[in-house]
Amino acid sequence: MAERPGRATDCSPRRVVTKGTGDVQQDSTSGAAPGWYPDPSRSDLQRYWDGEAWTESTAPAAWPGGPPAPTGPRNEPLAVSAFVFSIFGGFVFAIVFAFMARGRIKRSGGELVGKGFTTAALVISAGWVVAIGGYLALDAAGVLENRNADDFSGEEREVAEVIDRFEDGSPDTICDDLLTEDYRVTYRGFGGPEHCAERVADDDDRGEIDVIDIAIDGDTATVTAERPGQLVQPRITITLVRQGDEWRIASVGWR
Repeated sequence: MAERPGRATDCSPRRVVTKGTGDVQQDSTSGAAPGWYPDPSRSDLQRYWDGEAWTESTAPAAWPGGPPAPTGPRNEPLAVSAFVFSIFGGFVFAIVFAFMARGRIKRSGGELVGKGFTTAALVISAGWVVAIGGYLALDAAGVLENRNADDFSGEEREVAEVIDRFEDGSPDTICDDLLTEDYRVTYRGFGGPEHCAERVADDDDRGEIDVIDIAIDGDTATVTAERPGQLVQPRITITLVRQGDEWRIASVGWR
């Protein structure tokens, strides 16, 4: 059992101070138990002897009973936090915390570790950035769009393309290019064709439409569709008529 620091004992490790450096060395044959002993180079300090060598850990000589035995380096909390945030997609926080942790580790003089956590956090965060950037690029290019026209062929595909344009088109485009002349007047109420775009813009029901079935009878097409992503999905019936080489929407019924 180690003696209380500051007391001279026969078990105290023998010290040798290397000339010109002040470095503390020890006689490995001293056999002193690990503990706090008077610092061999400074009388106002105690230094921890680990049983084989003097450590870098010091404490004031007046510390009652000596401080607790020093532990090894500890993980920088921000480094661990950065890693956790990166795993769960919080890559912005992960990147900020990782660089903050690296700075603290560098300035700690070896008392803090965790660079591996920061490296992992930065690598995972970079993966999130690449994945999200790739998704946005594909979405902007229209690659990820689930268009109704892709599910049909022939005349049915032509009808589905009109529905897709109705989903995404501007009010002016819908009124001028997709609706019949009569439906421009009666779309979502009554009014002159010049007010059609206003009524289309105010239509809260227009949005994503998932076509279920298309039935064509001569110059009339009946589309059965629904609104995806809703708990209760109302059926939508859209009637189109062929005018020349184009299909135009003659009515839209929500039920």
